[in-house]
Amino acid sequence: MSLTVRILAALLVGLAGGFLLASVQPGAVPAVTATTDVIGTLWLNGIRMTVIPLVVALLLSSVTSVADPATLQRVGSRTGRVFLFLIMGIVAVTMALALTALQFWPPALSPIAKAGPALAPPPPFSQWLISLIPANPLKAATDGAMLPLIIFTLLVAFALLRLPVAQRQPVVQLFQTLADVMLVILRWVLWVAPAGVFAVSLSLAARQGLSALGALAFYVGMLVAIVILITIALYAVAVFWSGIPLRRFAAALAPAQSVAGPTLSSLAALPLLVDGAERILGYPRATAGLVLPLTVSILRPAAPVAQIVAALFTAQWNGIVLVPVDLLTLGAVVTLMSFATPGVPNASFLVMIPVFQAIGLPIEGIGLMLAVDVFPDFAKTILNVTGHLTALTLIHHAPAIPHPAAEPAPLG
Repeated sequence: MSLTVRILAALLVGLAGGFLLASVQPGAVPAVTATTDVIGTLWLNGIRMTVIPLVVALLLSSVTSVADPATLQRVGSRTGRVFLFLIMGIVAVTMALALTALQFWPPALSPIAKAGPALAPPPPFSQWLISLIPANPLKAATDGAMLPLIIFTLLVAFALLRLPVAQRQPVVQLFQTLADVMLVILRWVLWVAPAGVFAVSLSLAARQGLSALGALAFYVGMLVAIVILITIALYAVAVFWSGIPLRRFAAALAPAQSVAGPTLSSLAALPLLVDGAERILGYPRATAGLVLPLTVSILRPAAPVAQIVAALFTAQWNGIVLVPVDLLTLGAVVTLMSFATPGVPNASFLVMIPVFQAIGLPIEGIGLMLAVDVFPDFAKTILNVTGHLTALTLIHHAPAIPHPAAEPAPLG
């Protein structure tokens, strides 16, 4: 039985058990949920303990490994611009759509997590801006200040690229090894995910009844709808930017989508993406064969969509009002973290913990969203594949930045 099936089964059994407990033995709810809360918290802590080292290691190793001189000379400038602006656009549109959708869901639920200390008032924008450069990176890591820590890590990564290969290679190897170690631990934590999901879902259903099921259904419906809208928007962007007829672009994409959806794997669709780009869109093999593997490895358009929807939904559920600075932090962290999503199942939810921590959201709801992710996962994989071919189209047709010494040849 696959992990996805086991997690979904644990969710359904947990919800059913919680509903049954609340109906038959309401007096036993506090005692039972006290136990399941401990189990759920232990599981979430197992994920939480890997967050800081994993984020730092993935960001640093990703930047230093992708920044190969030959790759950068060929497509680096245009690839970086397209990846960044594509993700920023997806983040902005997703946030607008999610905030609009949540206006139609007035929360009638108690918070997912128990109330803690009152949140401090948000800092003024000038103070938030100053805090982006951490005076003490170790303190930023200890405090869970993810955005300053990410900025510091990126600065270190780019500084390493300025060193000779012999000097930087041992440091890069160390962080790649650290990332691999954290991913091994994460796989262990995911192996026991059904127990954690069962505990979290039972506690939720026992405390909140059938209204919790309606809330999760609303979340899944909202996420799938936004994913579909973003996918349609990518079609429009690719066609408008390149001038390629819509029918031709869709024909190049359809075979890859037909494989990616059922397998839930963008990587499995890579050969068909390359074939469609060459045979139907007419891109040279040197372009498609170089850009698409890089795109599939780095660009995951569905990750920021899922993270933003989950964060805004959790804030609404818990009655937390996110001020503009919080939304700006959310957008910045999601944008940067989208390029460091690990290649493990449910990866977008694993890196969601720093996103939640960055704006003070309770992470207890992540376990529930991970469990129901099986429903929108098909649509999210289709979005990823659509984003990969869209990125190639934008890169191929993007104007090159002339070098002061020479005019580069057009890509393709």
